[in-house]
Amino acid sequence: ANGTDEAGIDVWRQAVDTEFFHPRFRSEEVRARISEGLTASDPGAVVLTYVGRLGAEKNLHVLKDLLAALPPSVCLSLVGDGPAREELEAHFAGTRTHFTGMIKGDDLAAAYASADIFVMPSETETLGFVALEAMASRLPAVCVAAGGLVDIVTRDGEIGFLYPADDYEALFKIVSRLVDSSEERERVGAQARRHVESMGW
Repeated sequence: ANGTDEAGIDVWRQAVDTEFFHPRFRSEEVRARISEGLTASDPGAVVLTYVGRLGAEKNLHVLKDLLAALPPSVCLSLVGDGPAREELEAHFAGTRTHFTGMIKGDDLAAAYASADIFVMPSETETLGFVALEAMASRLPAVCVAAGGLVDIVTRDGEIGFLYPADDYEALFKIVSRLVDSSEERERVGAQARRHVESMGW
């Protein structure tokens, strides 16, 4: 309509650069860096990660109680920056949480691949491309069942996990199971990677 050439319009489907975001970039050096050294001293460590804007709307504060309920070998890496960083740093003070700041390029790909579990508690995601990037990096993604995330984790329990909004007990149960089982992390991460391989640019 309005003079638009409809023949020149196409749907821009979900896509992710599966060569850039790839599990081959996993690095013990990067892993130790994004976990502030926890993994260097504890071979059984598990690194949870969030990647994205540090804003109040991302609901990141709920991860503090999650972390407190998990074993001391689990840490949280918050990758990114934003207006809520100072407030979040105060909120997570004294916990096993490391703020990496903004990471780009190859370092970002390695940061994804060097973690173990991706968590996304934001209930306002319209697209949720960071979840796709995590899945391409062979991470099991644990996301709130809201917004665009439900269009990404389309097979709950197979290529990732969804938990109901505000149901933090469900979030804990999913993450706790993944923390306890490297086999479960590998199973879901591998299926997530296979799923997104068809979405490459």
